[in-house]
Amino acid sequence: MKDQTTSRKKPEEAARGDRPRARVSPLALPKGGAMNRIVVLMAVVGFAGAAPAGEAPVPDRDLVLWLDASNRAAVQTEADGRVSRWADASGRGNHAVQPDPASRPLLVPNVLAGKPVVRFDGKRLLNLGRSESLAFRPGVPFSLVAVAKVAGGTSGTFLAKGGGDVDQRCYHFYFAPGRIGAVVYGRRAEAKAAPGVWIAVLVCDGRRAEILVNGQSVLNLDAGRGVSSVDVLLGARRESADNQGTYWGLVGDLAEVLVYRRALDRKELDRLSAALRTKYGLPTPAAPVDAAARIAAMKTPAEFAVLPELAGELAQRDDTAAMLRSLAKRQPTDAAS
Repeated sequence: MKDQTTSRKKPEEAARGDRPRARVSPLALPKGGAMNRIVVLMAVVGFAGAAPAGEAPVPDRDLVLWLDASNRAAVQTEADGRVSRWADASGRGNHAVQPDPASRPLLVPNVLAGKPVVRFDGKRLLNLGRSESLAFRPGVPFSLVAVAKVAGGTSGTFLAKGGGDVDQRCYHFYFAPGRIGAVVYGRRAEAKAAPGVWIAVLVCDGRRAEILVNGQSVLNLDAGRGVSSVDVLLGARRESADNQGTYWGLVGDLAEVLVYRRALDRKELDRLSAALRTKYGLPTPAAPVDAAARIAAMKTPAEFAVLPELAGELAQRDDTAAMLRSLAKRQPTDAAS
């Protein structure tokens, strides 16, 4: 049946007023193994950085999907520039296709560091079918990586398997105005995220998941037990759990998408992010400032006013209660300042 994109445009389930707050907790990720096909991977990525000897910047162990718009041979377009097939470079054959000419996204050249992107307008998408290698079951670790250009006030889906209610979705990696979110095995959470060019990562160890934007952790959430048997879609999700319709269409650009059937560890994530930043001409993010160091230096009411912004990191510390008691004793008043 041909995809029928709905015209509804509202923040993902936000109108219900039940958007859950993320449970902030540290995420322990397993270590990765040796990497293969080093020469081929480095050539395709075009990485000129310094990966450790014997390790490729893009891990390929358990890589089950790799869509790269800069690999021109992998993107099949028609005379109007619309993408009918985006070939998978992982070797798993998970090609993204769109037989309907009216639903094909557009290949746009020279967008990110001279490299092309696949542009979606909210009404177009690509379908990856029901491949077993992309059909994760509850408890199975995985990693999703998307290089995307997101404009302010827009929304959409990077990659999704699921439709209907939240608990009927296996995974759904998406964004809405001013925030980024995910459904992981039927559990959903969102976090603030400024628009721009993102290296967006969703990594799940089977029990907990984490979202990173440009190398910075923005969200942790517990995974649920939800499953889905619908098509995997790029640029939208299924509207219903019986594989009908589409919803939450992407308004934005995708340059690259990678999916792993395991949780990438921190070293792999850092190495991959560095490779993608180099490839797409993105700046290196500033190192995060430790919350404890910032709190120790606070003296004025204006400085203490940023405490809510540090709540996420504070919630992960074992000594938070003691730290807050100390703060209460020395926090200045407006008169004192």
